Amino acid sequence: MPQVLAVLQAATTATATNALTAPVTPTPAPTSLIGSPTLATWVSSTDLPNSRMKYGYLVYQTYNAAGGAQGLAQASGNTDWITLSGVSQDFPNISVSATATSALAGGVVTFSIDGTVSYTQTTPGLYSVTTV
Repeated sequence: MPQVLAVLQAATTATATNALTAPVTPTPAPTSLIGSPTLATWVSSTDLPNSRMKYGYLVYQTYNAAGGAQGLAQASGNTDWITLSGVSQDFPNISVSATATSALAGGVVTFSIDGTVSYTQTTPGLYSVTTV
């Protein structure tokens, strides 16, 4: 069987990371946080010709307030554009995994979100191909 050299796109899984903070000032003013924050993420925008994407997030956490009251601090939005180097134009397979932490200071709850975007990256290469 003869072999020929061909330029092919090799597909691999790649990741891109980002971090953001979302401060909120809920009412009534929190005195302490309860448990850990809950986070939901989703792919909100893709711009494959420019190799970038955004993801949306919703993060919330319950808290204690003065006088035995409780409240819910929440933040939502979209990230800035995240660059996806060499993202496949045909099968991008973009997904988001993120974690959230929170801190309370002076009545402000600050959520910190660390995200990892997984996607299919293609790289051209010269390969030896066996023909039939």
